[in-house]
Amino acid sequence: MSKLYTIDEAASYIGLTKQTLRNWEKNGKIACVREPQSNYRLFPEEELNRVRPTTKPKKVKRTSPPKKRNNIRLKTDSDVKRFISKAHRIIRDNDGRSSIIERFDELTKLIIVYLSLRKGINTELRKVDEFADEIKLKYRIILESQLTELPPGFEKIMINDGCIYKVFEHLNSYIIDKDSGDIKGLIYEEMLKDIFEKGENQQFFTPNTIVEFMADIVSNLKTGSVCDPASGTGGFLVKLQKNKNSFCKFTALEIDSRLTWISGINLKLHNCKNFDSVCLPEGGSLGLHAEKYFSAFDAIITNPPFGSDFSDSTGLGQFVLGKNKTSRRRGVLFIEQCIKMLKDDGVVALIIDDGVLNHSSNGDVRELIFAKTNILAVISLPITAFMPYASVEASIIILQKSKHMGSSSSTFFAKVENVGRKNNGDEDFIYNNDGNEILNNDLPIVLKAWESHRKNHNMHNNENIYVSDISHSPTKIDLNSNRLDFAYYHPSRRLVSDALKRHRSSLVHLTDVCKEINQPVVPAKEMEDQMILYTGLANIESDSENHSQSLVSANSIKSAVKHYEKGDVLFSKMRPNLKKCVYVIHDKSGYCSSECVVLRPITGKISGRLLAALLRSEFIYGQIIHLITGIGRPRISIKDLRSVLLPLPKSNNISSYELLYDEKMKEVKTLKEEAVKLSKKSYELQIHSTNQLINVILD
Repeated sequence: MSKLYTIDEAASYIGLTKQTLRNWEKNGKIACVREPQSNYRLFPEEELNRVRPTTKPKKVKRTSPPKKRNNIRLKTDSDVKRFISKAHRIIRDNDGRSSIIERFDELTKLIIVYLSLRKGINTELRKVDEFADEIKLKYRIILESQLTELPPGFEKIMINDGCIYKVFEHLNSYIIDKDSGDIKGLIYEEMLKDIFEKGENQQFFTPNTIVEFMADIVSNLKTGSVCDPASGTGGFLVKLQKNKNSFCKFTALEIDSRLTWISGINLKLHNCKNFDSVCLPEGGSLGLHAEKYFSAFDAIITNPPFGSDFSDSTGLGQFVLGKNKTSRRRGVLFIEQCIKMLKDDGVVALIIDDGVLNHSSNGDVRELIFAKTNILAVISLPITAFMPYASVEASIIILQKSKHMGSSSSTFFAKVENVGRKNNGDEDFIYNNDGNEILNNDLPIVLKAWESHRKNHNMHNNENIYVSDISHSPTKIDLNSNRLDFAYYHPSRRLVSDALKRHRSSLVHLTDVCKEINQPVVPAKEMEDQMILYTGLANIESDSENHSQSLVSANSIKSAVKHYEKGDVLFSKMRPNLKKCVYVIHDKSGYCSSECVVLRPITGKISGRLLAALLRSEFIYGQIIHLITGIGRPRISIKDLRSVLLPLPKSNNISSYELLYDEKMKEVKTLKEEAVKLSKKSYELQIHSTNQLINVILD
């Protein structure tokens, strides 16, 4: 059978456009075959030679090499992904016989060569085949320097010469340097995110901001040898190598032979001198082959595949957390394995789902953590951190292996709202006060607080960052609990637990002082064509008495709402940390979001204004913070809300309490008005100064 040409190669071979070839094939002037998987056109050489005499021949080989044009610097992950996507399309269009995984492999090979030669590509080569031969030779030279066993298909570059040339034309248009992140990791993420079954090895990808954050923490804690027992493309280790700290030995362990090889290449291209990249079959780092690495490392940094089950009966038997079980979550077993792999006083930084930290089924995991390590830090990540691949509540935990249980006096806790990543995986940018574009990333703030804590500087606890002594924590008011999550040790809970111990006998449940009013209605169905007064969550100001009613068409509200009257209290179950709770002062009744609980105070027990004030307090928030659940839209259940305890004002003193509260709220109002005046004055001064400058320049 004669040689087959892709449509690009065929057009170049006979000197016609691709569209002309499509038209000829459609009209029967030239025959082609279809590639079975992609259905792309492939033209037999004899067919091209048959029609070629009627056209002006054009040489398929170019007379100039790929030249570096106006180089584009890759600044963001989105830039890199577009760059990779185009390179992938070039291979697809010029080598249509390859599958998507084969295209990934071939692109990986070419970028490996490019990264190693980007300052030394031979620009004297004049022909496509000669240029391709040079690239293939360079690739073989790189392979000869690798000690890691090659995965199947990586022995040589497989795609055709013209395709190699075209990919390098594209690569040479860009600058890829140390600021471009983990290029191979992004290639893997972009091209294979929809190929492998996620349940197989749970190969999700860690955002670069989180990689940098964890690497910075580990760099400042330990020196010596470091390992990633689920290395992927080696991103964590590469970042540690870039940090140029005192780690002198790097070890990448992987279950996937392809990723093992790529980790090794990645480390080599980043000038790592002393590293091992090892494929561990039959369970990876959880398998029996990992025993040789016990007590081997000063530090471990990893994002293990915590979402799937490990069911190997022989392998499970080697774990305290796996004995007498038919399966156990991989992430759970990775915690125990990482501790085994550490030397005494070694440090591990790993990502784990929050169920390990707070769910009752994982109490034995936490017992092992308490028994074997000092818990240095727990950093809660946002639900969007691993989107679009997974919606998971996860935390970074920093543990230090120790024989002395509980010798650490304090644990650093933080909650991160943003990691510079949108729900779709794109980078999330905001603008600073200077108008410059920056990543919407809270991790640098957390890192700064962590460093201050490690230097024994007094750190002011706040809503999202605090330090707690968890070995003797007064917040342990729940029986048989050893939770480790951010919410459980929050200062609000400490405040509440102390108060509950002192005053529990004088407190009452919420249901003792008010009734829940639940009168749902669907306006679009039951009040068609009417105008109604509506209070949505946007109409309620956070941590404030302020709220409003909006006149809206009933037709526009197609979901259920709740009816309320003057004197009721509206409490938002969603995002309770915003403390959206108000006493209704409007004369006309209205309807509120179904996310609100409508409470009607019992006459003589408590006033609506005082009830709303109490429900906005830290005293209440401290009772419910550890009960808030939900992915993306955290909320408190009505059942848990009913159980909160309130101080019950004496009925004959309610008016005096209201008077005191009113005086304080007037002070708040005065301060807010002064702040507005100062802000306005500052703005006017800024405008005046600018006008003066303009006048001086004009004069």
